[in-house]
Amino acid sequence: MKEVVIIKKLDLKRIKDVREAKNITLQYMADSLNLAARGSYQLKEQGKRRFYANEVPILCEILNLTFDEIYTDDSDEQEEKNYL
Repeated sequence: MKEVVIIKKLDLKRIKDVREAKNITLQYMADSLNLAARGSYQLKEQGKRRFYANEVPILCEILNLTFDEIYTDDSDEQEEKNYL
């Protein structure tokens, strides 16, 4: 039996767009996530570093987004797995 597994990942474009629309600075985000510098946050937003699970609720609260809104289904990365 084949089952399609949908991989969800953070919608980095939405995170950036909402942050900018709310005029929230990179420095504020870095401070909120206890990061050393704004550049550290920017690398996460660009996808060059990953967001940790404990940072996601903080993102949701600051950006006023739900978990469903902050994640996206990436249809290009769907995997079919065979289960016996």
